[in-house]
Amino acid sequence: MCPYSLFPAGGKKKCFDLDRLQAFETMLEAVQQGYEEAAQKMQALKAQGKEKTVTYKQHMANKLLYMNMLSLYRLYGLLEQPSPQK
Repeated sequence: MCPYSLFPAGGKKKCFDLDRLQAFETMLEAVQQGYEEAAQKMQALKAQGKEKTVTYKQHMANKLLYMNMLSLYRLYGLLEQPSPQK
């Protein structure tokens, strides 16, 4: 049974679940927040000259993980492409 459905241009019925959509949105928020937190912690450690510490490297690994996840969201059209940096 389909709790919610749409009839897009093709006329074919598509089923979607609002709870699942909300879970994806919540996950996206968590990934974006994790990325920002890792970047901020790395910046603070760098200001202290602690780029070679295990903590710094762990934050870098976390940041790369989150960056990869955000790239996947973009790849599948679930997140807008970033604007080109100058």
